[in-house]
Amino acid sequence: MMELSLSQRQTTNLAMTTELRQAISLLQFSSMELTAFIQEQALENPLIELKEKSPDVDHEPGNYPKSYQPNVSPLDFATKEKDIREDLWDQARLLELSEIDRLLMQYLIWNIDDNGYLPIPEKEIAEEFGLPESQVVTVLESLQQLEPAGVGTKNLSDYLVFQLRQRLEQDSLAEQMVVQHLNLLAEKKWRQLAEELDANLTEIREAAEIIQQLKPKPLAGIAKTPAEYVRPDISVKKHQGRYKIILHDSYLPSIQVNTNYRSLITQNDQTAKYVKDHYQKAIWLMNSIEQRQATMMKIAEVLVDKQAEFFEKGFTAIQPLTLKEVAEAIGVHESTVSRAKANKVIQTPQGCFELSIFFTSKLSSESGSDTSSTKVKALLKQLIEKEDKNKPISDQKISDYFKTKEGITVSRRTVAKYREELRIPASSKRKQLS
Repeated sequence: MMELSLSQRQTTNLAMTTELRQAISLLQFSSMELTAFIQEQALENPLIELKEKSPDVDHEPGNYPKSYQPNVSPLDFATKEKDIREDLWDQARLLELSEIDRLLMQYLIWNIDDNGYLPIPEKEIAEEFGLPESQVVTVLESLQQLEPAGVGTKNLSDYLVFQLRQRLEQDSLAEQMVVQHLNLLAEKKWRQLAEELDANLTEIREAAEIIQQLKPKPLAGIAKTPAEYVRPDISVKKHQGRYKIILHDSYLPSIQVNTNYRSLITQNDQTAKYVKDHYQKAIWLMNSIEQRQATMMKIAEVLVDKQAEFFEKGFTAIQPLTLKEVAEAIGVHESTVSRAKANKVIQTPQGCFELSIFFTSKLSSESGSDTSSTKVKALLKQLIEKEDKNKPISDQKISDYFKTKEGITVSRRTVAKYREELRIPASSKRKQLS
């Protein structure tokens, strides 16, 4: 027989309050994102008053010279750079062009893609303007003589041919390779190229070397947007034999609570409730920022301790380190570390990197110690850079090398994965003719 009964049970649940969600969000913000967020909160909360900090108050433990701190506001980098199309038009206006050719030139320039190519056929342009195709070709040739030379060519093949024809010593074999067999050239199928073009391997090699000296795109290496400057959230620098940590929060505005509203809190009406709610939000924001900064500093201290060899030697000395290990070291949940490392940049003696590069998976080694995947990638890159370019090392041979020479077990498939992540072509595409 089934009996029904009532019972009480006490459970503990964590409610995801608005304040808690805010604290979690703050962990994920970079310093610049946090600055923007604080300014947004000040607009929404009349009790928040912002005061810009002096640029020499970055957090750091111990006595560290202020001269080491990069006191630069991110706003200092807000510059406008002229678009390449504007620059081309400035050059074109100096040419002696008829009114219709000037309009045509303007049309061509503003239809150039971000690589510098103009993929619209001359015939199509001629029909749109109601002009002879020869007139379009003439104006297009004038465009291609502007700087950077070759801008307005149709595609890679067309641009390579343009460059070859600008050379004092023109090479018809190189031009044939570009026009007729660009795919074979990209795949480095030298013998097939020799057969197709009725040439010997020496001639093919010499032509290929000429082509390799050419630019791949008319706008290659030309900035089309203002340069993006990276502002580190954390710096690790060596001073008097010890590594010091600087938390870059000097340009975060200082939050103060407007005391003029204090008298309204005592009133028992909607105004008092409004003031109390916004007062609590302001206090919570201040506490959340303080907690974020403390967490960031603790994580940085663990990195300095665990990754000391990296700061001295670079990626080949980086140690495996998991989120769990760092979380246990500073006494927080693993997800807290995961959020805190997101969108952060750290400046080190080895350069500026995303904070996430220090959190690497582990690979087993014959010595019984663990090796980081980042270290293996660094070793892989070094090995390929030093290989005989006439006989590139296959993924399987790289796997064998790691096991026999480095004592690290890495499968061929993993080698291929790491190689692709490093954007290194397969051995068949790295081969060069001797």
